[in-house]
Amino acid sequence: SHSSGRTFGIILNTLDELGFDCEWQLLNSKNFGVPQNRERVFIIGHSRRFPRREIFPITGTNGQAGIEVVADLNRHKYETLNRVYGVDGIAPTISTMQGGNRQPVVAVPVPARTHRIRRLTPLETFRLQGFPDSHHDNAKVAGVSDSQLYKQAGNAVTVNVVYEIARRL
Repeated sequence: SHSSGRTFGIILNTLDELGFDCEWQLLNSKNFGVPQNRERVFIIGHSRRFPRREIFPITGTNGQAGIEVVADLNRHKYETLNRVYGVDGIAPTISTMQGGNRQPVVAVPVPARTHRIRRLTPLETFRLQGFPDSHHDNAKVAGVSDSQLYKQAGNAVTVNVVYEIARRL
């Protein structure tokens, strides 16, 4: 959506000039077994020097066909989800937007009160991205701070989505 889609056009044109035919699709992590609404555009560039097979469209691993192929970025509407619930339906995460001191938090049911808000742990943020616990454990052993772990998890691409793309390459 940057610059009304012109930036995306520049990316595709540049890849074309470099000898790549591209295909792309908007994929949402929630359709790949991850409890979050995280839409990202994925681009696959195929060198014209080699034979290729189509990778997209991909449907989600949960059987949902709700993955959208974007045909016109200028008219695409993004849906904002303010809450995501756990599989048991009792742990809604609260949207914190972006900015300093706005780590992800979760509402926890507490007897005699409705909810108590607590910050997600770095381990929980990595789990939301589909990483195994060992990834977080190795980072902690290496002495990576919690603030850096939050940034790493937030900037990561969801493992389950990338795995489904890689399986088709």
